[in-house]
Amino acid sequence: MSKLVDVRYSRRLIAVVVPTGIFGLAFLLPVAKLMNAKPWLGSVSGYEAFQMGYRAWFSPEMEDWNLTRALIAGAWLANFAIPAAVLSLAFGVRRIAIIAGVTGVLLTLCPLPDFWELILHQPGYWCWTGSAVAAILASLLLHKSPQSSAAEDYLPLSKAEQLARRSIVHHSESRHSS
Repeated sequence: MSKLVDVRYSRRLIAVVVPTGIFGLAFLLPVAKLMNAKPWLGSVSGYEAFQMGYRAWFSPEMEDWNLTRALIAGAWLANFAIPAAVLSLAFGVRRIAIIAGVTGVLLTLCPLPDFWELILHQPGYWCWTGSAVAAILASLLLHKSPQSSAAEDYLPLSKAEQLARRSIVHHSESRHSS
């Protein structure tokens, strides 16, 4: 089980806001229109592409599972992996964030083998994929704050602590002299 990572609030906030902002931007920017008969005839917003992915999974009108439908349905699952990575970051669970981010990247790559020419110039697609990459990078760069090697308090030692320390020093000196 992953340990919760103790990081400062400001670092964790940045690590969550950046991938979330990129993911949100992807919903507004254009992406390739892949579900119609002639996918090269334009683009739709990322939100409309999200709806197309949903329909690829759950539309009763679509009876057969062709390659296009399978690729879009698979890629649509990244819309769950990316927020899972961001939420894991928010709670400081880095390992789960990394796993979810990598899963998100792999799922966003589903349409590339067949539709790379259509996707190449679509900024919404790259922001979508970039949000998963940003979540991974934030997970990798977000590390536990270094702990100070100095004492936490600078108060003088009590008499009991002074006696205990002296006995440890005398005991180790007597070992080395014999």
